[in-house]
Amino acid sequence: MTVQSRLQSPGIKMIVLAFLQLLLLVPLLQAQGLVHERSNRMREAEGGIGAQWGRAQRLAPALLVVDLPAVDGQGKPYARDQVLLPDKLSLEGALRPEWRHRGIYSVPVYTTELEVTARFAAQDLANLRHAANGAPLNPRLELGLSDARGVRALSALEVGERRYAAESAGRALGDLEMLSSPIAELDGSGDLLLRYTLTLAGSERFELVPLGRDTGLALSGDWPDPGFSGAFLPATRTIDAKGFRANWQVLGFNRALPQRFWLDAAPAQELGAAAFGVDLYRANDVYQQNERAGKYGVLISALVFLALFLFETIARVSLHPIQYAFIGLALALFYLLLIAFSEHIGFTPAYLAAACAATLLVAGYARAALGSTRRAALLGALQGGAYAVFYVLVQSDDYALLLGASTLFTVLAIAMYLTRRVDWYGLARARAGDQP
Repeated sequence: MTVQSRLQSPGIKMIVLAFLQLLLLVPLLQAQGLVHERSNRMREAEGGIGAQWGRAQRLAPALLVVDLPAVDGQGKPYARDQVLLPDKLSLEGALRPEWRHRGIYSVPVYTTELEVTARFAAQDLANLRHAANGAPLNPRLELGLSDARGVRALSALEVGERRYAAESAGRALGDLEMLSSPIAELDGSGDLLLRYTLTLAGSERFELVPLGRDTGLALSGDWPDPGFSGAFLPATRTIDAKGFRANWQVLGFNRALPQRFWLDAAPAQELGAAAFGVDLYRANDVYQQNERAGKYGVLISALVFLALFLFETIARVSLHPIQYAFIGLALALFYLLLIAFSEHIGFTPAYLAAACAATLLVAGYARAALGSTRRAALLGALQGGAYAVFYVLVQSDDYALLLGASTLFTVLAIAMYLTRRVDWYGLARARAGDQP
């Protein structure tokens, strides 16, 4: 039996096609690696813009710090800082996203305007005065931010009729940079009510640490795909194409934070773990979609190879492995075109352009290889249909597995039906007998 007849044997051809499929994994994996590389560059652009505009923000909006008498290990008295959290904390604000650009990358950032109201209960203040045993408390109001460079405006801290200006405290509380303002001594006349407004710039996400026994946050924004993250989800939320509005309500026993603690033994991990807020989530961004599309590369090449193999079997035409290799490379090139185009024109137009280019290239080549316009058109329709189906899979998070499994089962059923009467042994003998 000659080499040509061996290659035309259905069994040998299947082995050769399987080997070609394995070889196609090389360019497909390289395309996936390119997606990761470009995605990392986008993350670097996000980090660079965030460093200049404002990083992801976490806000601890109101703490009262006082000096309480204590004794060190050698019996010497000193003033030790103790923190009192608010009895009630209320924030209302609007998050205004916008885009910043670095090269070909677009990064979402935001500015949020917050109105903050915090009430420290009279009983908690009385307990502090009792613990001080007549010593001055030297009270300070403080607030913490994960990136103080993002503060665009901070009004005076209003306590009753008095107004105080906050400055850097020169220290941190966990990962929060602290701003502080000394206030007048606590006179025991009742609750301490704090009000101020804050304009804060950041990127990626905004989070609030629920410091109050009763913490409420009402936040709206012009972002259509918010991701609610952290320890607590909103009690109510409304999301539409124009944006979102969400309301959180967190009670003191919902969070693992004491109402009073020593500043030098602050529960930093608990503060971070209790935070909640909203992410500027980008549903199916370009690189996520490219990565998911690349996962179907082997399936598309397998479907096209299967169709060509069926043409060989049913229509009695012969294709050389090199012709299969050219077609496979054309299918792999689709993903490189997709990555390159999607960075500039978006994923959907890029997918359409790359799918049309790859389909026309394969169909045009198949017309000459198969010697039939009708067969080439049928192959092009199959390839285009596969791209359409896999586009739906890429766009569908919830039903991707169901649709993918159903599609593969249908394709296999069609292939089995079309070849149900093929005498594979007879076909091999016939092709061997045709050789000189």
